[in-house]
Amino acid sequence: MNPINHIAWRLYLLGALLTLIYKWVKYVHIGMKQGRTFKAATLEWFELVTVGSRASWATTIGVVWVIGTVYINRIAVGSLFGGFLNNVPVFPAFAFLLGSIAEMIAPDLVKFIVSKISGITKSGD
Repeated sequence: MNPINHIAWRLYLLGALLTLIYKWVKYVHIGMKQGRTFKAATLEWFELVTVGSRASWATTIGVVWVIGTVYINRIAVGSLFGGFLNNVPVFPAFAFLLGSIAEMIAPDLVKFIVSKISGITKSGD
């Protein structure tokens, strides 16, 4: 692996992780303002009580991983993201920013993909 790609992966994942931590802290802060304990708010945020929520976490992680792979490894996937990712240079600052953005958009992107798949399977019945 190219050394710059190695650094880019580390910074991409750091950006995603710091964004995830920010989202968690924000959620717990709001929960504690509403009277929940730190532990209760944290468990609620992770929602690891159902198989569906575990799958959602895994799918979201997968989306962040795919975005990073497409960006850093320069995988041509047609019009995914309008070809945008292949035009962004693999540079540490961009990698950090895109990791953060990927973490922010991943949950909504997963919901969008699932809605499209659901629409396909419903219309195919």
